[in-house]
Amino acid sequence: MGVFRGEPPRPRWLPRLLMISLVLIGAVQGRPSGQPAVCGRSCCSVMPSCEDAYRVTCDCPDLDKMVLRRGDIPSTAQRVAIRNTRHVILKEDTIGGLPFLVNFTVSDVDQLEIRRDGMASHNQTRLRSVLFQNIQSLQAQSHSFTGIWQTETAVRMQLIKELHVMSNAFSYQAIETGPSVSLQNVHRLNLESSGFSAPMFGMYLTNVTMDECQKESFGGNTYVTEWNNVAITDMHAKCFHSLKHVGSLNLNSVQIATIRRGAFSGDIRSLFVQNSHFGTIEKSGINMRVSNMDVYKSTIDELKSEGINMFAKEWFKMKTIRINHLRKNAFLGVKMGKDNVGISRILKLHKVEIIEAENGSLTFSTCNEVDLRDLDLTAPLPPICPTDRWTRSLSAGGAGGRLSQAQYQLFFQLLDRRWCAEDGWTEFPDSAERPSSCQEANEWTPDSLEEDLDDDTAAGQTSQGTFSEDSSEEENYAAVDARSVDSQVSGDLADLDLGELEKVERVKVDRKKLEDLLYGKSGVLFSYRDTH
Repeated sequence: MGVFRGEPPRPRWLPRLLMISLVLIGAVQGRPSGQPAVCGRSCCSVMPSCEDAYRVTCDCPDLDKMVLRRGDIPSTAQRVAIRNTRHVILKEDTIGGLPFLVNFTVSDVDQLEIRRDGMASHNQTRLRSVLFQNIQSLQAQSHSFTGIWQTETAVRMQLIKELHVMSNAFSYQAIETGPSVSLQNVHRLNLESSGFSAPMFGMYLTNVTMDECQKESFGGNTYVTEWNNVAITDMHAKCFHSLKHVGSLNLNSVQIATIRRGAFSGDIRSLFVQNSHFGTIEKSGINMRVSNMDVYKSTIDELKSEGINMFAKEWFKMKTIRINHLRKNAFLGVKMGKDNVGISRILKLHKVEIIEAENGSLTFSTCNEVDLRDLDLTAPLPPICPTDRWTRSLSAGGAGGRLSQAQYQLFFQLLDRRWCAEDGWTEFPDSAERPSSCQEANEWTPDSLEEDLDDDTAAGQTSQGTFSEDSSEEENYAAVDARSVDSQVSGDLADLDLGELEKVERVKVDRKKLEDLLYGKSGVLFSYRDTH
């Protein structure tokens, strides 16, 4: 037998050793025999088997980093839970290819990164719950929530120390109204402009703190926005900018230090505020067209000139309010709509306490009907007497002549304070009839800010985020089932039964029915609201 010089003989066991090494490397990398990565991790439980997986649970306290991407989870999985890992990264299409997925949870981790398309939903028609819980740092990068999302899905982020949502992080397309998104117990929310730009049925914030609220952070194409125990230091222009005139904004126990020009803007059905504190409301800080506005049991440090620039179609009511500094023309920007016979709706100020009222601070549009009750106004020192003179000073009235309807209301409220002895021998002023010009429409124009709000509103009606052959609000449909809405708002969806899910039918609701659902007839979302 010939021997080739310069080439050592190759042991027979070498190829077998190489094969064994490749198998071991594949097992370490979590992909033995081509199986999904989680099936090869000792800290992951896949039940009942990798081929017929129903539930996947990864509890990996000794793992520094877990990276998940498309194909790492068995395609048959219905419930996926990742927990107790220091660093989790969701890469492109993590939940793609999981048509049976119902619940997806990441909890008890130090750091969670959701990369671009990391939460792209394509054919997850059964997906009901996405939960990110008890996380030190959560970062949702731009275009991380993409694809097509269902109305029945609820996305919850809770017990988060620091949440960073980049611009257009939520940029998916929506089936009808879109999912509901809730942020609960977020110690610090760093939200970039247009972070939540996609359509949503509801956006719910509870126990959330923000240093700054940037342009178009909230509102947009969202039907219901609720803030409970939310603190914001600086609210910039169009922080809340609504494009849905059937939507609602509800604020409960909210603290906002500075509301800058146009911070609340757009076109909305209902604005409801209670138990809240606002620091400074700058000119046109509230710059909206609404059907109704209610403010109860709240305080305002300083309401600047035309701080509320608003057209209220149905009603405007403030009750049990304290205003420390009321500047000139603070309410002059409020315009009221008219009923069917052309009579102005009523602007109501009940039980309002004003510590410092500048001259002209209680001036109202001459076309508004005003209802003042139980006005508690601190008198200047020395007093301005008689009361007729004080009234004209506060309402920018002339030295004489008849009082308008609003001025006459103010006069009798001040008269009840009995500050002026001269009132005992001073003739009461006469009241004037409504100016003839008020028979015409009560015109109102939003503060243009950097651009015309009407242009933005019109653009919002053709937003790319909602599927509709006709983008008009009159003919657009929304799939809303009261049972699924209740689950989205307050239910724990972790143990939903698939048989029950299959019984939930999609209900198409026209605009009238949607308004009934949103504004009280369902009894689901607004049970705390006072009646009128």
